[in-house]
Amino acid sequence: MGKFYYFIIRHYIRGSGVSLFSVNAKLSFLGVFLGTSLLVVVLSIFSGFPKQLKDSIFRFDPHLVVMKQGQKPITKWRELKKRVAKLISVDVTRIEGMVESPAIMRYRREIDHVFLRAREFDIDPADSKKYLIPDDFPLNEEGDTMNSFPKGNYCFIGSEMGDLYGLEPGDRIEVIVPSGHYDLKAGVEPSMRKLKIAGFFKTGNYEYDTKAIILPLITAQSLYRTGDRVRQVMVRLKNIDDLGRAEDELFYGLPADYSVRTIEQQKRNVFAAVKMEKTVMVIIVSLFILAAMVGLMVSIFQVVRSRKKDIGILKALGLSDFSVLLIFTLIGFSFGVMGTFLGITFGIFLAINLEAIINSFETIYNTIGQTITGWFGTYWSDIELVPKDIYYFDSLPVSIERDFLLVLGILAILISGLASLIPAWYAGKMEPVDIIRGAEQ
Repeated sequence: MGKFYYFIIRHYIRGSGVSLFSVNAKLSFLGVFLGTSLLVVVLSIFSGFPKQLKDSIFRFDPHLVVMKQGQKPITKWRELKKRVAKLISVDVTRIEGMVESPAIMRYRREIDHVFLRAREFDIDPADSKKYLIPDDFPLNEEGDTMNSFPKGNYCFIGSEMGDLYGLEPGDRIEVIVPSGHYDLKAGVEPSMRKLKIAGFFKTGNYEYDTKAIILPLITAQSLYRTGDRVRQVMVRLKNIDDLGRAEDELFYGLPADYSVRTIEQQKRNVFAAVKMEKTVMVIIVSLFILAAMVGLMVSIFQVVRSRKKDIGILKALGLSDFSVLLIFTLIGFSFGVMGTFLGITFGIFLAINLEAIINSFETIYNTIGQTITGWFGTYWSDIELVPKDIYYFDSLPVSIERDFLLVLGILAILISGLASLIPAWYAGKMEPVDIIRGAEQ
């Protein structure tokens, strides 16, 4: 009986021509194929964006920040560090004093707004005139061999900032910050300092890599003229999943004049926006798949209508209503299996090579634009399909999740089968005598 079903299904899928699939089969397969491919590509990108965004933020920003109410300076910050270490029961990688504020950077005639982050660097035991670079510091590829840098007015800048201004290690930049206390009459006195670039860091987040300057805490205290005080005490955890527990322990363990903020609270608008974008895209592409399933249903109806006499003859020979229902359901199910499997495979291929494909389109488009404007003597400005200054990343992030692909495959196949049930049920309810006589159903 299995061979009989296979023969009928294969015959109806192939049609009467010599091609591998009939026209209806091709349209049904194409709808499922494109729908699953598109969903794989879109969700791979929208899974990669928040993943890389979180990785770059969690790698660069402190996971927890302890500060005084009103952002007052913390004088006994070393004692606070010890207290924080005792309160947190989860694994901690670093606890250190920190100063962070906006600043103005000047290099030759270029001026830009940046933000300074001062953090503690341990003294190199082999050379007391140098600082050690911690393991969690995001050095870029060129600086991977660095493990220390000299004491003094040294700093690290993002690799993208270095590219923007043509900076190299050893070059000097000027930073201007507010110093001391605010005075009603005099306002805030600016403080200026020349800093020598010790090296570059790279987080993968374009905003950080173009705007952040990192320097030793003692240098920042001298620059801001704050004395031996800090503005925040930062905590980095070994496992970011322990963030909520550590926050509760600090919230209930520290005095009321201290506040605790997590990285998720500080960046909640960014994470919420990315999550909403992903949700909207899932809904839009899911509607595309549902449209493909409606097309599949229509295609099965067409197969049923074109095979009315065949169905009547088969039922007259003793084929049951359930057998007819099973045959046409399996036809739609076959379209779903083939379209889903090949669609997911093609979607993975596109997702992996998407950046190269986009770069090729950019090159072709810009080349055509430059050629046409060259003929007319006008100006052409090259375009970026994924601008770095909007999406923050220096490369297109893609994350392919196996669990998602498995769920997508199962759902697409099940929906294909369900979409085939209505036309298959219609075929099963046909009366063989009326079909053979040409009666309208």
